[in-house]
Amino acid sequence: MKKIIKILNTQNYINGKFIENSSIFPVFNKFSQEVIAEISMADNQSIEESIQSNQRAFEMMRNFSAGKRADFLEKLYDKLQTYADEFAVLIALEGGKPISY
Repeated sequence: MKKIIKILNTQNYINGKFIENSSIFPVFNKFSQEVIAEISMADNQSIEESIQSNQRAFEMMRNFSAGKRADFLEKLYDKLQTYADEFAVLIALEGGKPISY
């Protein structure tokens, strides 16, 4: 099976850095069963690091004002919008849905 989408970084992003894991997980098109991408599968240590990192982030963010949290979420939204088309294609293919333009 050939991979039809090249994801720029397949590593896990934990605590502000990309983490390389040894296991690669294929992402399948549910309709054709074709492998459409490959991503890194987190191991137990990476999962624990991610949980701890998220707990620290929560403790930090809970003290932010509503305005500061809103500013942060707006920046995140803007960044996600940069890749909206790529996300849409990947989600459609993963779900086995056709893509029409």
